[in-house]
Amino acid sequence: MLCFQSTFIGSAAIAGILPVSALQITDKSGVTIQDALKKTSIEVSEEHLQQLRYDPKSVWGYVEIHIEQGPVLEWVGFPLGVVKGIAGQTRLKVTMRGSQGHAGTVPMSMRHDPMATAAEAIVLLESLCNIHSRFTCN
Repeated sequence: MLCFQSTFIGSAAIAGILPVSALQITDKSGVTIQDALKKTSIEVSEEHLQQLRYDPKSVWGYVEIHIEQGPVLEWVGFPLGVVKGIAGQTRLKVTMRGSQGHAGTVPMSMRHDPMATAAEAIVLLESLCNIHSRFTCN
């Protein structure tokens, strides 16, 4: 099964922002997106990517439809699944600010280590996602 650890490939191509370098993303076995497309007789170059771009004025909306493939399907032995809903994804850039302090000269009460704050945020977010998934995944 081909599984490229990347998101929004089709959407980025339609928006005209997919870099040619994305074609070199590989799956676990080393197959690139470009190789996979070649196997289905689709030659993709930078010029082809630009031809895929839609004029924003000609599009009211866009939903990328795909066959769901993933570790759960692989685990249960199903080759593919039918999607009944979509998940919106958001990427955020988060900055944790603080300052390190030398263990020998700065008491714990005076430290403001951003890594400790980041670790707490990661654990909290994972916990919230796990609680939420109990209510939405069947």
